[in-house]
Amino acid sequence: MIFSFTKIGMKLILIVSLTVIIIFAVFAYFSIQDQSENLITEVERHANQLSETIRHSTRFDMLANRREHVHNIINRIGEESSITNLRILNKEGEIIYSIHQDEIGEMVDKNAESCYACHAENQPLQKLSIQERTRIFRIDPDSSRTLGIINPIYNEQTCWEADCHAHSEKQTVLGVLDIAVSLSEIDKVADQSSMNMIIYTIFAILLIAIVLRLAVKNLIRKPVQNLVKATNYVAIGNLNHRIASSRRDELGQLA
Repeated sequence: MIFSFTKIGMKLILIVSLTVIIIFAVFAYFSIQDQSENLITEVERHANQLSETIRHSTRFDMLANRREHVHNIINRIGEESSITNLRILNKEGEIIYSIHQDEIGEMVDKNAESCYACHAENQPLQKLSIQERTRIFRIDPDSSRTLGIINPIYNEQTCWEADCHAHSEKQTVLGVLDIAVSLSEIDKVADQSSMNMIIYTIFAILLIAIVLRLAVKNLIRKPVQNLVKATNYVAIGNLNHRIASSRRDELGQLA
């Protein structure tokens, strides 16, 4: 079967198909974006709760300067598969605790992603919203996205009155708890949603094209062909030809 795009029916099918593609594409984009944002918000909430739990769980061990206990807590929690990094940095940017033993003792640039939120012209902010403490990044261009959230460890009276006397009363922020969670599962869900939307769009276009083709064939093409045939009869002088039509629309009136 040869399809001619000069015919009204094919033009109508093409226009409607393009309209459907645009509508589905716009709907899919905003739908997937909204779904992804909701999932990320949930991961963000979970990571923040986990960060608070870790901070409270290590508080008394830090006050007692039981570093080995803090290490054990960090390492046990870091065994969760979705956690890509978990570490505690002091105010100077030195990594004190980490699930990656090889980075303990290293210095982190205060302008780095895990530090910049707590420092404005080298002055720590008193309070940070969860949005200011969250960042999304990639470890390398080919890796999945990672959500990182920092939780500043603020100085308290129990800290500067602790037996170790490690911190002065004037120090506002003692350090930062930095946790990074993989977003690979969310990326997979988003990719699968995109693929499903493409498949649904293709099926919708095919179904609409079939329905339109049948409608055009019965409602437009056949009546128009009868009109063309009748016109040809008139052109050769046959004025007795009649078109049998019970339609009451414009084409029926024309017949």
